[in-house]
Amino acid sequence: MGRDGSGSLVIVVLDGDTDVGFRRARRCLADGHRVAVVSRHPGGAIRVIHGYRAEQVMVIVADPTEPRQWRRVTDRVVERFGRIDEVVHGADADLLALA
Repeated sequence: MGRDGSGSLVIVVLDGDTDVGFRRARRCLADGHRVAVVSRHPGGAIRVIHGYRAEQVMVIVADPTEPRQWRRVTDRVVERFGRIDEVVHGADADLLALA
């Protein structure tokens, strides 16, 4: 359940351009969560958004291992969705839960 009392979480999916990342992001979207897909390559990540409203999904091209780019990612997600509840790697490993 989201921190706002709704069933919707805000989830950042890393490596969204991989097949595993695509499946993870689509599963989160199908469950009704809002998703920010982070990818180093835009082409593969763009396919995630098809069929979903802009209020539910966004794609950010960035290298999350680079601190300055990661800060921009988190700033953009919070600006768009108001918070981040979970950060997950495309390979389903939870990396970080932000308060």
